[in-house]
Amino acid sequence: MTSPAPVRRRAVFLDVDGTLMQDGHHIPPSAIDAIRTARARGHLVLLSTGRGMAELRGDIMDIGFDGAVTNGGAYASTGDEIVMARMLSADDVAHRLRAARAHLTRSPRIHPAPREWNT
Repeated sequence: MTSPAPVRRRAVFLDVDGTLMQDGHHIPPSAIDAIRTARARGHLVLLSTGRGMAELRGDIMDIGFDGAVTNGGAYASTGDEIVMARMLSADDVAHRLRAARAHLTRSPRIHPAPREWNT
């Protein structure tokens, strides 16, 4: 009797907005179960999002992922190891601030973020 062929390990990359969170607020229990099942079977499950790490709520990270590619690809980690962190230089920051001041902030008013951004 031959033993079954080994399962080929896969890597799955998931976006947050529109994939894990269809409504922008909640992650369906079925998605959480699928992620945990895939990891239990030896597959790697990673986040891939334009969001920054600071924007990923605790309930998202509590699901358990093997790593993440965030900040639009400027930051990558596996487990607790930072694989890549590409920061803007001081000159790039200064250039962007000048552009923002010239084109975006023509009013002394503060423009708060929409409520749904803070959920």
